[in-house]
Amino acid sequence: MNLAQALRHLRYPGEGQYRRLWVDAVCINQRDEQERARQVGYMRLVYKHAARTIIWLGRRDHETAEAVRFTRELGQLYAELMEEAMSTNVQGSKQGTIANER
Repeated sequence: MNLAQALRHLRYPGEGQYRRLWVDAVCINQRDEQERARQVGYMRLVYKHAARTIIWLGRRDHETAEAVRFTRELGQLYAELMEEAMSTNVQGSKQGTIANER
C-alpha cells in the first residue's frame, strides 16, 4: 500500500509527462542474495546519475513530520560542516602558498 501511495503522489499531473523512478523494493529481488548484492553495487551509479533523489516516508503524519525535521537538521549540520571544512581548506591553501613564496 505504501508504494502505491508513493507512486500516486509522485505522478506528474499532466498527460505526456513522464518520470523515471528506481524503486529498489520492486527493482531488486530481495529474496535472491546474488541479485541483491549485484544490484546494490549498481545503486551508486543510479544515485550518481540521478537528476533528483526522492525519499518516500509515507503520508504526512506525526512520525513522517519528525523524520522530515530530523533530515532537515541533519542537512543543515552537514552544510555547516562542509562550509567549515572548505574554509579551513582555503585558509590552509593560502598559508601554504605564502610559505612557498618565502
